[in-house]
Amino acid sequence: MANAKARRNFLSKIKVNGVNLSSVEDIKEGVCRAYQSLLSDSGIGGLDVVKPEILGLFREFYLHGTFQRSLNSTFLLLIPKKEGTEDLSDFRPISLVRSVYKLLAKVLANRLKSVMGEVISDSQHAFVHGRQILDAILIANEALDSRLKGNNPGLLLKMDIEKAFDHVKWDFPMDVMSKMGFGHRWIKWMNWCCSTTSFSILINGSPSGFFRSSRGLRQGRPSIPLSIPFCHGSP
Repeated sequence: MANAKARRNFLSKIKVNGVNLSSVEDIKEGVCRAYQSLLSDSGIGGLDVVKPEILGLFREFYLHGTFQRSLNSTFLLLIPKKEGTEDLSDFRPISLVRSVYKLLAKVLANRLKSVMGEVISDSQHAFVHGRQILDAILIANEALDSRLKGNNPGLLLKMDIEKAFDHVKWDFPMDVMSKMGFGHRWIKWMNWCCSTTSFSILINGSPSGFFRSSRGLRQGRPSIPLSIPFCHGSP
C-alpha cells in the first residue's frame, strides 16, 4: 500500500505557468520557483498607480482643510452586545469607513497621539500612550474597598459614559481643544472630518437609509477614540 501511495504521488510531468515539464530537474526547479513566487512578499501592489491621487488628497486637505464629502460616507454595522439580543439599545453600532479616509484619519490620530499625555489629565487612562484603562478600574476598586473596610460613609456615582459619547455634540470637543491651545488649522481639520460624515445602516447585509448627523463619537474611526478624552475637559 505504501508503494502504491508513493507511485500515486510521484510527479513524472507537470505544467507550471503554461509550460510542460517532464525531467526531474526541470520539475524540481519549476515547482520551487512557482511556490517561492507565490509565498514571497512582492510589496504593496498598485501603490504607484494610486500614490498620486492619495498624495493629492493629503495636499488638498492640508492646504484647505477639506476633501470630497463622499469620501466620508460610512456604513453602520450593528453588533449584538449579548446573545439573543432583541432591543435596539443592546446593539453596538460600529462604523465601516472607506480605505482612503482611513489613511487620512490614521495620520491625524498619530499626530494627536503624540501630545495626548501633555494635555490630558493624569487621572484619565484610556487612549494615552503608556497608560492602561485597567489602572482606572483597579484604583476605583481600591478606593471602594478602603471605604468598606474602614466603615466610612461615602457616595458612589456610576455614569453611563457610553451614552454621553453617543450623544455629545461635535462643537464640544472642538471648544475643549481650542481652550487647550490647539491651532485653528488642526481644529478645522478635525471638525471637517466629523461634520462631513454621512451614514447608511447595514441591516441583514443591505444598506438602508442615508443621513448626516451632528453629534456622537462612533467607534471604528481611527481619530475618534483619541477625541473621546477631550470630552472630559482639560486637566
